[in-house]
Amino acid sequence: MVIQAVNQRAKERYLSFLMSLTLVEEQFDGLDEHIRLAPRNNAWRTTRAELRAMRMTAFERLMMLREIAKRYESELLSREWRV
Repeated sequence: MVIQAVNQRAKERYLSFLMSLTLVEEQFDGLDEHIRLAPRNNAWRTTRAELRAMRMTAFERLMMLREIAKRYESELLSREWRV
């Protein structure tokens, strides 16, 4: 009985984690428009190309985190996140 409750809690936490990753991933869609509208004057310290590169790096790392989570899914669910 206790193990089932622990497993259910671990499943809920894992699903919450995946949903959070998806929410963050969706937020990247709006960044392209903001980068495109960024002013070209000297008030900005980074260029549009640098902003695009930062966006790509952040998105790639988010996808890497998702892959790692998938790889350790069974461990996270069975040990209640005590990896």
